[in-house]
Amino acid sequence: MNHLLVLFLPLLQLASVNGADLPTAKIINGTIANDTQFPWHVSIFINGAFRCSGSLISPRWILTAGHCIGPGNFSIRLGATKREEFDEGTMVFSIPPTNIFRHPNFSSTETSLRNDIAMIKLPIGITFPTRPVKNATIAVIKLPSVSAKKKTYVGENALMSGWGQFEEGRDECIRCQ
Repeated sequence: MNHLLVLFLPLLQLASVNGADLPTAKIINGTIANDTQFPWHVSIFINGAFRCSGSLISPRWILTAGHCIGPGNFSIRLGATKREEFDEGTMVFSIPPTNIFRHPNFSSTETSLRNDIAMIKLPIGITFPTRPVKNATIAVIKLPSVSAKKKTYVGENALMSGWGQFEEGRDECIRCQ
């Protein structure tokens, strides 16, 4: 069964601006997410096939990994809790190539990723209600403020969402976890 996973993980410095070796461990297991638990979680499709996930960081911008970017026709799905299905309130956008920005120094080999970050600009901004809506299926992720006193989060726990796997060797999950 495919589901979106919820994982508690210590933050690791797996990649830096200058690059790092790829970890050999994979993230497996987790729990099925509530339908409104990760309203910033977006799915990225290339030529109609699921490719990666990202986070809605503003009404018009998505943050994702640089290795998620490749040739083809991009579309973004917001508000979905099932990877291959449309939920009520799901939004889909076709993304022109001019709205995809991978770090200019991105590089990938079999053992490392460098500058593995990309931004995707939605063709229009998402309009949100003036007051927060309980159980919203689309919302901007809450990032730390620029003025936050804490400059690093290395060694801290983090909550991660993704389509994930329940165990090694099984098909990916299609429900948000």
